[in-house]
Amino acid sequence: MKFVANFFADSFFPGTKIVLRKGILLWFVFFVICWGLGYPTLNRYDPRAASGTGDSVIYHDLVTGGPKESMGFRAYRLLVPNVARPFYHLAAGRVGSWDPVFLSLLIANAMFCSTTACLLVSV
Repeated sequence: MKFVANFFADSFFPGTKIVLRKGILLWFVFFVICWGLGYPTLNRYDPRAASGTGDSVIYHDLVTGGPKESMGFRAYRLLVPNVARPFYHLAAGRVGSWDPVFLSLLIANAMFCSTTACLLVSV
């Protein structure tokens, strides 16, 4: 197991001593930080109703339905909504007072942000 961890650590991060275990732990730490920063969208306010967050309405529609011609250039923003869609289907009807769409968007965004933070730390 140690050989496999060192092999992956050396192949992804050449010249560093980051092992797979520490990389995964660091990723989860960044994920929890990103989750905490986005948590207010789940319970405290509705981003669709807040001023200055007009994109959240579009993202909400992209997760629930898919792109429409009336969305214009925003219909091409497909990565985050398509990653969030499976989490939406898993969370629908199971999360109580939380909006399952915003929960799925928070999970997808936290995944991308924590991965980016790990890549930046490894440089």
